[in-house]
Amino acid sequence: MSNRLINWACILPLKDPAAKTVLVALANQVRDREVDRCWPSLGTLALHTGWDEKTVRRALDRLVTLGLIEREPNPGKSTVFILKAPTDLSQDKAQTPGTVTLTPDTVTTPTVTTPTVTTPTVTPTPDTV
Repeated sequence: MSNRLINWACILPLKDPAAKTVLVALANQVRDREVDRCWPSLGTLALHTGWDEKTVRRALDRLVTLGLIEREPNPGKSTVFILKAPTDLSQDKAQTPGTVTLTPDTVTTPTVTTPTVTTPTVTPTPDTV
């Protein structure tokens, strides 16, 4: 397990929940002695994420498309997945291309406004009395 990779996967702003959980599961499979590589089966990823194998396969395709992982064929064995995390994951640098590092001056607190409800006043007319 690589805490560096798990943290990276957790903070990425992925909107696809299947891709996010598959990436976290891949990060969890990396052994510290292996450099950002793991080789879990689709069945293992399905078990660890709660998604079916078809959804896991689509999530892996999405992660490849986004450039977050690479696949390395391993004939006769499970595919090797290479996680493309930056080597420096410090807070003062963007984690992946196209993401923004948020600093206190770039974060705004949303304001919640409660809608006001006005009740119409009904004035009786001779027709309604």
